[in-house]
Amino acid sequence: MKFSKSSPLKNRISYFFLSIIFISVIAFAWFMDESFGSGLEKSAKLRLISEYNGYAREYEKDTSTPFKNSYVISFYFDELPDIWVENIQVFDGFKLNDGEFEAVFVNELLLESDDYEPIYVVYTNKLHDGRQLYVVAIYDFALVGDDFDALQVSQISFVLSVVFSYLILTILALWYYSNIIGKKTSHLVSWAEETSNNFVEKDIPNFKFNEFNRVADCLVSSLKNNARLIDQEKRFLAHASHELRTPIAIIKANLEIFEKIEVSDPAKRPLMRLERASANMQLITETLLWLARQSECKPTESWVDFPHLLTQLIEEQKYLIQGEDVQVITEFDEVDSQLVPLSPLMIVLNNLIRNAFQYTHNGWIKISFKDNRILIENYDTDKVDEPSVDGFGLGLELTQRICKKLDWKLGIHFQEKGVLATLYLP
Repeated sequence: MKFSKSSPLKNRISYFFLSIIFISVIAFAWFMDESFGSGLEKSAKLRLISEYNGYAREYEKDTSTPFKNSYVISFYFDELPDIWVENIQVFDGFKLNDGEFEAVFVNELLLESDDYEPIYVVYTNKLHDGRQLYVVAIYDFALVGDDFDALQVSQISFVLSVVFSYLILTILALWYYSNIIGKKTSHLVSWAEETSNNFVEKDIPNFKFNEFNRVADCLVSSLKNNARLIDQEKRFLAHASHELRTPIAIIKANLEIFEKIEVSDPAKRPLMRLERASANMQLITETLLWLARQSECKPTESWVDFPHLLTQLIEEQKYLIQGEDVQVITEFDEVDSQLVPLSPLMIVLNNLIRNAFQYTHNGWIKISFKDNRILIENYDTDKVDEPSVDGFGLGLELTQRICKKLDWKLGIHFQEKGVLATLYLP
């Protein structure tokens, strides 16, 4: 099964945490900026409340206590003063309830002004005798311009230093962690590939992460089961093939006896079928033994004339289409004999030709040998359902295993009214 190309686990983890880091940095910078502004506002409010409470305490003792105005703080009874900035009344229509604060930004009133204008912060509440007291703080940038700019620069520098320190520390931690995961992941992948290709039962390495260790344990368990099943299959094939040799030898011995005596003409045809079946069974048995062996050595090779061999196999299988309306078409290139494993080749070709003959009742069968390829195609005009691999039984499975072990390419293409089998020889 093929998968689309995907990025490594280490990269995905790195991208995920980097995204979280940058989002958290942006959120932290915004929070620091908001906190700075909120801190200034709260500081101004606390200053006004302190001034109000201080004067209210003195006023309760002596109602003639004078205001203690400063460059920043001013006190007013009953109403706010008229303050004009460039022909605009700052407190025009200004309404404030007891115990409330309000900040007036002059820049917002002067639409065409780009200069820093004063900010007025007002707090009001009633004194013990019911008089309304207004406390006004004036923050004039003309008085603190350079100092305020220096404060802002200091605040920005602090935020940037914290942000960069956080980025460096988190990136280093992420690099260290992803590097560990990447090494363990690569180790797991390499170990899994090596173990899958050449399984030898031994201790599983410690991958440090519980999930990785569990994956490795599952892989080893699966490979053990596969090895056990393959061993059972090989033992079964070996035993079955050896057990089949005895009855095949008995059949061949009795056939040789029949060849030495005179038999009636009606009995000759069944004897010929019996002889063909015995030869096919012997080929299958020898091939099963070869497949069951651990050795990668090829079976005995022989010089083969492909046109002659295909013609012989076709003649041997023609009894399957006796009485059927089937035309057999052959097209063979004239080539020199080739050195190939004869027994496996005959099993493969026998099976493919027999399937074509067996599943065709009204139509044609075409067998050709061109460009070192053998094509076997059947077309049945009476066929309603498409044939399936399941209908071909052990023969096709054995054929595919032989081709795989000998590095022969076999293509089976199911068509509307038949099957096209193509065998590519090396």
